[in-house]
Amino acid sequence: QRRSLGHVLKGLLLTYLLSSREEQEVMEVNNKMKVVNENLAGIEKEYTATKERLGT
Repeated sequence: QRRSLGHVLKGLLLTYLLSSREEQEVMEVNNKMKVVNENLAGIEKEYTATKERLGT
């Protein structure tokens, strides 16, 4: 019974660690997407300004 409890606790710990790691990866991806979106917005702004300057 003690060994069984040990396996259950190990399983819970591994589940927690996996869940925590997945959550961290999601946050990292969201941060990268935020940077990409900000860069894209800046590029679009420059493109629009250049297009207006050239009169096209």
